Amino acid sequence: MKVLAYFPIILCYIISISCISYCQGSTPDLKITVRQTSLGHSSQTTQYWSGENSRSEMQYESRGVKGHHQANIHRRGADKIRVYEVDLDTKKYVSYQTDLRGTIPHPKPVAINPSGKTLMINISSEDTGERKEMFGLQAKHIITREKRVAEPGSCYEGGGESETDGWYVDFNIFPEWQRPKGDGIAVGMVGGHQCSDKIEVHRSGPRPGFPLLAKTTFTRELTQADGSSRTYTSTSETKVVELSQAPIDAHLFMVPKNFKKVNSLGDPTD
Repeated sequence: MKVLAYFPIILCYIISISCISYCQGSTPDLKITVRQTSLGHSSQTTQYWSGENSRSEMQYESRGVKGHHQANIHRRGADKIRVYEVDLDTKKYVSYQTDLRGTIPHPKPVAINPSGKTLMINISSEDTGERKEMFGLQAKHIITREKRVAEPGSCYEGGGESETDGWYVDFNIFPEWQRPKGDGIAVGMVGGHQCSDKIEVHRSGPRPGFPLLAKTTFTRELTQADGSSRTYTSTSETKVVELSQAPIDAHLFMVPKNFKKVNSLGDPTD
């Protein structure tokens, strides 16, 4: 089956600030709480950064049933990262190591079957010129439009468009190692385990920055079983509900002594 989830570009910004520090030196403490709403479901994630350490707290939800509160703690060393996945409700955790890129070594490489086709993603942004204060910062109003065009026979079925109406601040509120790098053009591979496309991203207009509030409307046309086409439309919202640069308690980056180490945490929605 050819499957590729249509992730909104807004998630790219969230991922940008979730990266682990790859640089030496002290950095300012930072706490951000983000609430996301999509398809009638909402979730909230709180992220912390202090020096070489980071922590994310979240609560999973499946079919309207809320699961356990969990935390991911990353402690970076000279040549490796120690990761702790913690279930705050059952007081259990698992621990493992990654390299400095956050990758877990695998004994065997994952098989990739390139389709030989290209998925073109065009992104254009427009600054409306409007400004307002949010969390003591000057936010700018930017409209971003994205269009995806896939070659026939690619893993990504059909085309897709999105429009994001958002308020953004510059990434310089983050330490330098957490700011996006590059010129806006990226080439990579996308698709499922059995199929991968080459992806080319082209951008125009100002780079939006980090979103404090963004509403995205998605439109995608899919082919039905009978060969007909159907257009699907959905909306999502990302909203920062807290942003603080106050000092963070170092204990947040440690597993409590009374928590039990296990091999697996299991399904967080059980």
